[in-house]
Amino acid sequence: MEEDFSLDEVAAEYASTLKDLVCNSKPLISTLTMLADDYQAHARTIVGVIERHIIEAPPECKLPGLYLIDSICKNVGGIYISAFSNNIVSLFSGVFEKVDEPTRAQMYKLRVTWQNIFSSVKLHTIDRRVHGIDPAWPVMDSNNVRAPGLEKKVPPAGRPPVPKLPISETPKPTPTVTLQWCF
Repeated sequence: MEEDFSLDEVAAEYASTLKDLVCNSKPLISTLTMLADDYQAHARTIVGVIERHIIEAPPECKLPGLYLIDSICKNVGGIYISAFSNNIVSLFSGVFEKVDEPTRAQMYKLRVTWQNIFSSVKLHTIDRRVHGIDPAWPVMDSNNVRAPGLEKKVPPAGRPPVPKLPISETPKPTPTVTLQWCF
């Protein structure tokens, strides 16, 4: 089917359907994902249309575009994953800068599902970029094993790490307080 269309026709048809993605509509995202599957031969064109849509959309309409990327990558995969990988860091962080706090929370939920889609380097770069915008955003290492705020401290070369032991103090007696009632 897709061989019958020029790049311009594919882009126009996809953009025409994509313009209706103004909220999180599962049926529309499914339709757009199926179209992307049909037009795999034009994947780079489809990716460009989606990226442009997200960039140009008002803040309240950007998250559904990221959900569309998620759906295409998870359900079609292949060429789309590599094509979306090219700009996913700048696209994701650009959306993050423009949206409100509840949307940012949804973006975090989306981001943590991408462990098996985008490379650990891309995901780490997204985390670092977003953390620069909002220091509360956790930065995961490439293995996603480090809890936020627990950066590894590397001792100087040639010196073994010194464990930090808790300092125990003799507990001080709690002073007794006598309450006086006023009548």
